[in-house]
Amino acid sequence: MITSFLTSPLPKLTTVSQNRSKKYRPDIDGLRAVAVVGVVVYHMQSVEFLPGGFLGVDIFFVISGFLITAIILTGIQEKTFSFKRFYIRRARRLLPAFFLVAIATLGAAYVFLEPTRMLDFTHSLVFSMVGMSNFYFMFQDPYWADSASTLPFLHTWSLAVEEQFYLFFPAALLVASQLFDKSRRTLLFAALGFFSLLLAITISSTNPTFAFYLFPTRAWELIIGVTLALVIDQVGPRIPKLLAGLSTALGVALVGISYVYLGQFISGPGVLTMVPTFGAAFIIMGGTTANPISKILGWRPFAGLGLISYSLYLWHYPILALFEVGGAKSFTFQMIGVGLAILLSFATYSLVEIPFRHKIWNARFTIVASGTIFLTLLTSMGSLVTSGYNVRTVPEALTVGAEEPDLSLRPGQNLSGHLSLFGDSHMRTLVSTLREESQDAGFSFMNGTLDSCLFALGLARENLQKCDVGFQESRMDAAETFSPAFVVIGGRYPLALEGRRFDNEEGGIEIGGDNIGNYNFFSPGTKDFSHGNMTRQLAASTQRTAEGLLEQGNVVVLVYPILEVGWSVPEEIKLRAFQGESGPKWLSEFQEYSSTKGIRIQWDRFSLPGKWPLDEPVTTSYNVYVERTRSTFELFDSISGDNIVRVYPHKIFCDYKGEGRCFTHSDTEVWYSDDDHLSASGAELLSSEIMKAIAAWRTERH
Repeated sequence: MITSFLTSPLPKLTTVSQNRSKKYRPDIDGLRAVAVVGVVVYHMQSVEFLPGGFLGVDIFFVISGFLITAIILTGIQEKTFSFKRFYIRRARRLLPAFFLVAIATLGAAYVFLEPTRMLDFTHSLVFSMVGMSNFYFMFQDPYWADSASTLPFLHTWSLAVEEQFYLFFPAALLVASQLFDKSRRTLLFAALGFFSLLLAITISSTNPTFAFYLFPTRAWELIIGVTLALVIDQVGPRIPKLLAGLSTALGVALVGISYVYLGQFISGPGVLTMVPTFGAAFIIMGGTTANPISKILGWRPFAGLGLISYSLYLWHYPILALFEVGGAKSFTFQMIGVGLAILLSFATYSLVEIPFRHKIWNARFTIVASGTIFLTLLTSMGSLVTSGYNVRTVPEALTVGAEEPDLSLRPGQNLSGHLSLFGDSHMRTLVSTLREESQDAGFSFMNGTLDSCLFALGLARENLQKCDVGFQESRMDAAETFSPAFVVIGGRYPLALEGRRFDNEEGGIEIGGDNIGNYNFFSPGTKDFSHGNMTRQLAASTQRTAEGLLEQGNVVVLVYPILEVGWSVPEEIKLRAFQGESGPKWLSEFQEYSSTKGIRIQWDRFSLPGKWPLDEPVTTSYNVYVERTRSTFELFDSISGDNIVRVYPHKIFCDYKGEGRCFTHSDTEVWYSDDDHLSASGAELLSSEIMKAIAAWRTERH
């Protein structure tokens, strides 16, 4: 298939005439190849030599703006443009391959993803089907977060931006063409692009995540291509050969610098993003006249890769993300994943894209298209109504639902006290069970938790707008409202203080490895972002926070670190449930092989028999826990006073005086929902321990 693809003639499609500006340009497909290679290489977590590869998406925006404008201008000039024809062509171009990848990814996700991840993926898929996935991901973890590499449809945010562009742009260009001459029309769109760039720069300074995903802050990149097409339409399709060569060479240099060097300084659209986008524009402009570099870009292998770039963009990220979830994240496995994506892209382009774009929609095409769409919708709906196909083949591990902090409560009547809970997602998992237990004991309750946001006065968390200095002050103000009260604080301090993700030293390494992403806390005006300075600031702030709470007359309940596991506990349990004689021999053999390769697959999805209780329970080393949490223990131990209550999770989950193992489940309950967050049953155990510690303190003091 690949050989025939590369040896067959390239398309001879034309839009209106045989001049170089409007006939098929293989150099633009070569530029597409440059863009998609950058993106794919960047998304390979084990490869670091193209830190700016993600800027290939920005290059795609310029190309799309240019080509769509050329198509619409041709229709306007020939008086053949119609919105119906335009949107049908867009649908034929985009939807068939998208739905094929969607249904295939749904099937693979059913096998590889835990119910909570499956549900998150389904939500993103539904949003992507209506061209709104950029809005969905805008309110999730940032694109740069470690968790982003395990979200199979994260890459569809850029498709959503383009689809929103297609929604507004044709009408805008049609009206502008009727109201203005060519020069004023060009100036109008150039001005719109300038204002979009200003908006991107402004929003990036206050909310970089919003600036990254929003169409208005990305529109200027598309408008660069629009303006270039309008200029060419205005002044003519050709430029002098020397100028064409210089333009193309400059463009290639700008794109190369962006890929290799500038990527580490760019986290969203802004001034520096002008380098690769203008580079793409120079390449396109130079290609209007034949020159050596454009000929190289139009070389059959480059242009051929460009032709499959849309399918490759669709396929590569779900494959790499699911490999990451399954633990197959080495360079070898990622190369296998990319190779698989390329093969599927050739097949998709030849068997799906070309037929649906250029053949009449007969009954067979209609049945296939309708069936694929219906199956995608049906499977997605099934995932939504079953909370990610939560199949109970082993004891259930429920994740406590996320709740927004509620800092506006006021003390209840006829209650014997109040309890406030502050911290990050480790404390958030306790909200439901601790609220219930505290209210049963006659306390009012306040939730002051926020995911990824430790309670540290004067500090903000990097790249998490909600977790700023103002929010930390509002937490302290809310605590003062209820003082004197019991204030429970804790969180994932080992991650921040140690500066690396957890490795249980038995094969369980948390996704992300040594990279802690943006889990850094700093004070405004900080210039030294070294790990040592960050930890000093966090330790000092935690001390100051606890002292402030004590000065208000509160009793501070310190929850020492919840045990990290390294493996996703539900997934690891399901793996081990199918080892041994209870499962088919071929399954045991493959399980043994896949374990050595770092692959984790949820075999229960195939409804195969499992073994329970496990012959080998999922446990971790107590000694590793001690070493990992040493700095956190030292910090918490340094907080002293009569009104301090200390709660030690390891005394619940670890046999720390015997064999030195820490347990993640019993024969009837699973205590973790992933590799470091407690499930509902685990949260119930810790919440009960907290209330026992509070009761013991009250008995001792009174």
